[in-house]
Amino acid sequence: MRQTERDTHVNAIRAEHEHRAAHDPQTRARHLRLAHIWRSLEAKAAHEAQMFAEVQETRQQWEAITQATRRIAIAADLELRRCHPGLPIPLLRPHAAERDGITGSAPDDLAWVQLTLDGMTHPVCASSSGPSRGERARDHWSADADGQFTLGLTPATAHQEIPEHVLRIRGNVKAAQAS
Repeated sequence: MRQTERDTHVNAIRAEHEHRAAHDPQTRARHLRLAHIWRSLEAKAAHEAQMFAEVQETRQQWEAITQATRRIAIAADLELRRCHPGLPIPLLRPHAAERDGITGSAPDDLAWVQLTLDGMTHPVCASSSGPSRGERARDHWSADADGQFTLGLTPATAHQEIPEHVLRIRGNVKAAQAS
């Protein structure tokens, strides 16, 4: 979102300069229209970035509060496994209250599930051979475009409201902060 905010700011300035430099009225009008779209996207991205900054702050607070407990649990699990190497000890699992929204079992070598802040899951497949540099660049641009579409930060959605799922993430954080 911050990158989109910066890019839209640059594009808005560019469109404004093109508007002033154009001599043809149609071209001037087109650049002015583009400048308005880019300014709308810039404002929308800034608002979403602020919302997600609050989400990140809540996540960091949770990590700070639970860090000692999580480390103790991991250390105890490691010590138990060290003391009893032949004992079939089940893997550590999240508490039932934290498990809501988690699907599947423990990750394996082929696939795992990525959780998002709004509770949705996304399967992610790992491959044995890494992508080439060209594929990574294409994937990077594709991921950026997908992210912008998901966040409603495309020129076609510039004047629309912030997507409901983004607002739901913010609502989940406010509920977590209240409890």
